[in-house]
Amino acid sequence: MAQMCGGMGGEMEPNEKVHSMIAELQDEIEKRTGKNYAAFTALKYASQLVAGTNYFIKIKVGPSECIHVRLYEPLPHTHKPVELSAVVEGKKEHDAIEYF
Repeated sequence: MAQMCGGMGGEMEPNEKVHSMIAELQDEIEKRTGKNYAAFTALKYASQLVAGTNYFIKIKVGPSECIHVRLYEPLPHTHKPVELSAVVEGKKEHDAIEYF
């Protein structure tokens, strides 16, 4: 089923694009949280079509700790890079990805 503009899709397995985006923004995410993560692995993600795309990504950062990050990818014609919008700490692997 196609995703409706503005609606957030269901959780999916991360693809190469998701892995690449979090690798590119890991330093900025760590700066935002004030922590350096030994582990940094995308587990799941969901997306939302807006004037561009929001990516909501669950990242495993410790043995039992996850963070959720929201990245914004502008429309291709803008030639702007992906940006970090928000980080939610204190999540667990079983926590569902929700809009934030």
